[in-house]
Amino acid sequence: MKKVGLLLLLFIFLQFAKAQNLQLWNAVGVDVDLSNKLTLETKAMVSVAPAAAFDVNFAQTGIALNYKLNKEVTLEVGDQLNIIPSSSRNLRNRIYVRGSYQWKFSEVFKSTHSIQAEWHGDNELRYDSRVILINGISTRNRYTPLEIRPSISYWLYYNIGGDPIQYYDEAGEAAVRQAANGFHRGRFYFSLNSKINDHVGISAYFMSQKEFNFLTDTYREINVVNPNTGNIARDFNNYNVLGISLSFNILNK
Repeated sequence: MKKVGLLLLLFIFLQFAKAQNLQLWNAVGVDVDLSNKLTLETKAMVSVAPAAAFDVNFAQTGIALNYKLNKEVTLEVGDQLNIIPSSSRNLRNRIYVRGSYQWKFSEVFKSTHSIQAEWHGDNELRYDSRVILINGISTRNRYTPLEIRPSISYWLYYNIGGDPIQYYDEAGEAAVRQAANGFHRGRFYFSLNSKINDHVGISAYFMSQKEFNFLTDTYREINVVNPNTGNIARDFNNYNVLGISLSFNILNK
C-alpha cells in the first residue's frame, strides 16, 4: 500500500508539474571572502522538467566578484555560461554588471534595489543585451531556530537587439523587420533563506516567469502572429520554478 501511495503522489505531482509548466532548479555555490569588502562567488545550477522524465532544460555555471562600497551599496561583475541540450546553439555566454542599494526603511523590513546590465554572446538570438530592474523586500532579522529570512522580489527585463522579427500592418502586409527592443519579461520570486551557520546556507524558493509586451511599440513586440500562416515569432515563454540553492562560505580570518 505504501508503494501504491507513493506512486499515486508521484503521478499527481507530475500532472501538476505539466499543468503549471513546472521546472526544478537545483544549485550549489561557494563564496570565498577575499577581504572584508571583496568576495569571489561561484555557482553551478541545473534545471530539470519533472513532466518530461526530468530531462535537463539547461545547466549553468558562473563566477563573479562582489565588492562592498559601504554598508548600503555593492557592485558585482560576473560571467555565466549556459548549456542548453535541446538547442543547436547549446553554449550561451553572458557577462553582467550589477549595482545594488540596500535600504533599511523600518525596524522589521529592508529593501534591495538593483540594476543589472548584461551582454550576450552570438549564440543568443533573442537579444544582444539586456537591462534588468530588480526590487525586493525582506525581513532585517532571521526567525525560528532555522534562522529563516523570507523575501519577495520582482525582476523586470528590458531586451535590446537580437535577431529581427517581421512585423505586419493592419492589412496583413509586411511592414518592418527589426529587433524586439522593450520590456518583455518579468519574474516574481518568493524565497525562504536559512543560515545554518557562518559557513553554510540554504534557500528554497518559488519563481514565476511571465513574458509580455509592456510599454512597447507595436513594431517592437514579441509573440507576433504572421497573419498569412498563423505562425508565431518569438512566442511567450511562461513557466514556474521550484528551486533550492545550497551555499558554502569560506571566511577570510
